[in-house]
Parts: sequence; structure tokens; C-alpha cells
Amino acid sequence: MAQTDARAMAKYKSKILVAAKRYRVQAAVIAGIISRETRAGKVLRSDGFGFDRSGFGLMQVDRRFHRPQGGAFSQTHINQGTKILIDMINGVKNKHPSWSQDMALKGGISAYNAGVRNVYSYNNVDDGTT
Repeated sequence: MAQTDARAMAKYKSKILVAAKRYRVQAAVIAGIISRETRAGKVLRSDGFGFDRSGFGLMQVDRRFHRPQGGAFSQTHINQGTKILIDMINGVKNKHPSWSQDMALKGGISAYNAGVRNVYSYNNVDDGTT
């Protein structure tokens, strides 16, 4: 997916790098979420929402749980999505304190999609995702 989305993703590179530096997360992780959630914006509706109108923007911030900030392609939005990711990683660390940093990262990425409550075990970390 990332290779297919690379050309479209290039438009957001500088914004991704800003968020990565601010929140101390690898830019590739942010780009991976953008690719997975919206194919680098290619599957968004004209109003910035996804197909079910719950997720907003490149990173599909779920309006049922968060108040989306900024425009669908904005720095503010990417910062918000990245902050949510960091919160999910930290939530997984708290839920599974014996997990390594890499395990918590993988769990946090899963939780970004499905919530910390759905990250039960490392071997089945994606069971709760769509």
C-alpha cells in the first residue's frame, strides 16, 4: 500500500515530518497510518470524511470519540492524529507493562484503529481491527 500511495503521500511529507518531530515518532509510522486509513487521501469524500462519515481527514480521526481539529489535510489534523496515536501507544504500555517498546508500538497502531480495550495479546494484536 505504501508504495502505491507514495506519490500521493509526497504532498504531506513536510507536515508528517513536523508531527513526527513534535511527538517523537517515526514519520514512516504516521505515513503508514495515513496510507492505511485513507490511501493518502485518495478515498476521502469531498467533505473530508471517510465512507461511513465517522472518520475525518487523512488520519481518520473518529468523531465519535474525538472532536476533529483542522482541515482534512492540515498540519493541525496530522498533529491531532499523531497525538491520538501516542495516547494509544501509552495506553497499551499501561495495559501491558511487560511489553517492549516495539510491542507497545505495534499494539498502539492497532489501538489507533480499534481502541486500547481491544488489544488483548501481542500474538493476536490485530484481532479487534477492521
